[in-house]
Amino acid sequence: MLTIVSRRRASSWWDGYSNRYRKVPNSLELELSSNQKVAFPRGMIVTVEVSQSVYNRLEKRNTVRIYYMPESPLTFLLEEEL
Repeated sequence: MLTIVSRRRASSWWDGYSNRYRKVPNSLELELSSNQKVAFPRGMIVTVEVSQSVYNRLEKRNTVRIYYMPESPLTFLLEEEL
């Protein structure tokens, strides 16, 4: 289980300087588990982009369950993505 540290809802806006729309996807900031911190000692938090349906399902939760292989702990799936 990873703790959800913060959330960002998707947004878009017109960027007049570059003359195009900009989009920021839904994302979650997750605190890494102790196993993941061993593999990535400089990082404590990782930002992951999620679909709208996953974002909605996790909206009222403070934690998320992930699945990963021990030899690659930074490559993972959120339980809601399965």
